Amino acid sequence: MSSGILGLCSFFIGFLPWALPANELPRYFVVGRQPWRVSADSTITRYELEPQPQIEAICGTTVFSASSDMRRAVVGRRHELFLIDLQTGTEAQISHHGREWDAHFAAVEVLFTSWGAHSNSILFCVMPGDTFQEDHPDLRVRRASYGFYEYDVRTKSVRKVAKPFEFQVRLSDGRMIGVDGRTPPIVQELRWVRAGKLGPVVTPGLAGSFQVAASGDAKRLLVSVNNPPTSQIYIVDLNSGKAEAISPKGRYAEYQRPSFSPSSEHRAYLQGGPVHSGLVATNLIVDGNQKFGCSTFLDYAWIDEQRIGLLCDSTVYVLDAASGAILGQHAFD
Repeated sequence: MSSGILGLCSFFIGFLPWALPANELPRYFVVGRQPWRVSADSTITRYELEPQPQIEAICGTTVFSASSDMRRAVVGRRHELFLIDLQTGTEAQISHHGREWDAHFAAVEVLFTSWGAHSNSILFCVMPGDTFQEDHPDLRVRRASYGFYEYDVRTKSVRKVAKPFEFQVRLSDGRMIGVDGRTPPIVQELRWVRAGKLGPVVTPGLAGSFQVAASGDAKRLLVSVNNPPTSQIYIVDLNSGKAEAISPKGRYAEYQRPSFSPSSEHRAYLQGGPVHSGLVATNLIVDGNQKFGCSTFLDYAWIDEQRIGLLCDSTVYVLDAASGAILGQHAFD
């Protein structure tokens, strides 16, 4: 091949989107169940998907979820999961467990649970669908191999990893944590999943209903504990099992949605503030400091280590996580 042709090939390869360094790729985040694309200069655009009913359950969701390297995303539709190449737009079905409901039996739903370490695997759950449908209020649960499965992105293989349980979080090293759904929420404890079954308690003395996030190094958890009439955010050392409060003790459901930044250096959560004119104000707290307040529904997601995406009052914002400055915004109907 001549040097001229080689040079031309190199020219085109340089402009292929998958040839871009990871830090130059657009970032994706989800707020209000809607995916958004944001550029390096914080310009926000809606990421369009085929309209579908969305499901969110304890074990997972059908809502769009991008991999940490921003090269792929998972979305659920028609009772199955699909893997999207975010550079080319091509899709591939990665599950074959779903079933539509009929006059006698409920659907079988397949929900995305979490990405694995380095975006090389996808954990998903297979669960019974709603037993109530219009004109069919008493559908029976269909027999199926319910539980948790792992899809290997590189080999395109699927394996079952656990029977059904009330999932809370999977760590980057593959370990999973859940709760015993048979116990009342006020006495539930976080438990390790061993051999596909619930095992030892993660942190003795911490009981209630939980929202859990794991650090990227699999050494810490952020846990929102709601135990009427109070709520509080804790950080848990997984080596020792010790929990330390990082928020004041508040009203029930006042402190929610804890999360680590992508590198786990920073932490955020939501605080429901006092009622004004019949509306509950919600504040975004980052590293112990208020960065944003909203008088209506507030949703947030980390974009990268420096930026957070927010939804407040029909406007999407990109926020500087350190200063709280608004870097970009996009209003929509």
